[in-house]
Amino acid sequence: MVRLSIDESRAYVTNRGGAGTLSVIFLDEQQEPVVIPGGSRTEGIAVSPDNLEVWVANQGNGTITIVDTDSLQVKSTIALAPTNRLEFLPDGRVVVPGGNSSDGSQRYVRFYNAGTLQPERTLTFAGENAGTGIRVLAANRLLFVSDSALNALFIVDPDSDTPPELLLSSPDNPDGLAWSPLRVGQTVSE
Repeated sequence: MVRLSIDESRAYVTNRGGAGTLSVIFLDEQQEPVVIPGGSRTEGIAVSPDNLEVWVANQGNGTITIVDTDSLQVKSTIALAPTNRLEFLPDGRVVVPGGNSSDGSQRYVRFYNAGTLQPERTLTFAGENAGTGIRVLAANRLLFVSDSALNALFIVDPDSDTPPELLLSSPDNPDGLAWSPLRVGQTVSE
């Protein structure tokens, strides 16, 4: 996975192999990349809105590594249910998806307070449990969640207790998500 810093001066890259690492690549400077040890099967990356922390999901051991972006040192590691993705909301909350059929748990998105590292609430998905493959993307005050095992894309209002709403059902195994501020198929004229 790759994620840019908020100011786009760095690229953060995870490596799922071996012990798992986070590499920091400096885009505006002639500086060697910094490699930071993570956890088992390091994958998902989220950069805090204030650009002070990078959170990394370690799916193999069910932890999240929090890295200070000034010192490039591990600030803390918290134990959660295994996840391969996470996302910051603009207000600083962190969204962590989870649940799968291997452990019999229902699919969910859990909202954490980034300051206290405590869960605030959990929204569960209707329907049967499935394998792994849940992804999240925060955009425009909404949260989009794709589930490759359920072949579905959901929309979640992070400020409501309304369950995730099915936006699109697709046989194409939705995986990665990206947001465009442009409206496709729309023409704007003055």
